[in-house]
Amino acid sequence: MLIEPSRSWRSIDLGPILSGQWSPPQPAVGARRDGIGLFYPRKMHSVASESEAGKTWLAISTAYHELRQGNSVLYIDFEDDENGIVGRLLTFHTPHEWIRERFHYKRPTQSVNTEINLADLYETVEQHNPTLAVIDDQTGRTTMRPRGNFLRRRRPPLPPRRHQ
Repeated sequence: MLIEPSRSWRSIDLGPILSGQWSPPQPAVGARRDGIGLFYPRKMHSVASESEAGKTWLAISTAYHELRQGNSVLYIDFEDDENGIVGRLLTFHTPHEWIRERFHYKRPTQSVNTEINLADLYETVEQHNPTLAVIDDQTGRTTMRPRGNFLRRRRPPLPPRRHQ
C-alpha cells in the first residue's frame, strides 16, 4: 500500500466559509449541567496554571462527563498513577463498568516515537475512538509525547527519511 505524504502547504478552499455554508464549531466536550461544553470536538486544547491549581481535577471531571455520555476517553498520564487517577474518577461515583470499558489509561515510561509504541497508541485510538484525549504532563517529560497531532491521523506515519 502506497501512502502519500501529507501536503499541508496547499491552499485551502475558503468558498464554503464565504458562501455561508460553514458554521463555527460549538463546544460539546465536557458539557456542563446547562449543556454548554467546555472544549471543542476534534480540536487541541491546553489547560495551564500554577502547580496544584486543579488541572488534573478539571481533566478528570471532563473525562467523567464524556463517560456519562457513553463516550470513550484516552488518558495519558505523566504525573500520577492509575491508583490516583481511578481514585479521582471514583470520587465522581463513576461506575466501574464505565471505567473498565471506556476509560483507556496509559502511563508511559518510554517515548511514543517508536514503531511499537505508536502502534499501541494507534490501536487504542482506532478501536475506541475517544472523544477526549488527556495528556497530563509535567515539565521535563514532554520528550516522550508524540510528534504532531497523532489523534487526527487515520493511517500509519511515513517511515523516517534516511539521509544519504
